[in-house]
Amino acid sequence: MKSQSFRVADLAFKSDEKKYSLFLWGIIFILGVCVFYLFSLGYGARKVPLPYEYSAQDLYSGKAVSLSQYRGSAVVLMSWATWCMDCKDELAALEGLWDSMHERGLVVIAVNLDAVEANKQIEDMVNQYDLSYPIWRDPENTFFSTFNAPGIPTTVLLDKQGVVVRAWVGPVDFEVWDVREDIEDVLVQ
Repeated sequence: MKSQSFRVADLAFKSDEKKYSLFLWGIIFILGVCVFYLFSLGYGARKVPLPYEYSAQDLYSGKAVSLSQYRGSAVVLMSWATWCMDCKDELAALEGLWDSMHERGLVVIAVNLDAVEANKQIEDMVNQYDLSYPIWRDPENTFFSTFNAPGIPTTVLLDKQGVVVRAWVGPVDFEVWDVREDIEDVLVQ
């Protein structure tokens, strides 16, 4: 009889141990999600000096271009690829932003990160969306390391001194009040 009660207690202990283990893994998962969320919020909140050496190629001329050419201007810089579904909407949204604010001094640049072989698809997409702002090519994907970009699209707002004021991962609605306010702030500096 005693050995049976020991087995029941042993089973109850193992059941409690399993619940405790699941509880700990749940806590670890929740903490991981919180750290990721805080990282993504903090990513856009810090100011980082513009990397002087970031350059790419102009899609149309093939010439080297650099962000240092735009010192003194507010810049919205977005990374994109032809296979990225969110990028398509943002390319069109950037055209609207460009149309409404380039006369006030805002520079909008879309940096394509597709492989070199994708030039035809890139040009087709640019023509499909009738994009009139500068399009750069960065097939080596130096955008990721330069701006610590965790994914595509990543959009970076630079002030007139070349400081990263804000960065967004994923699609951006340029009509949202806080996004528009950040852009307005860099324009009036």
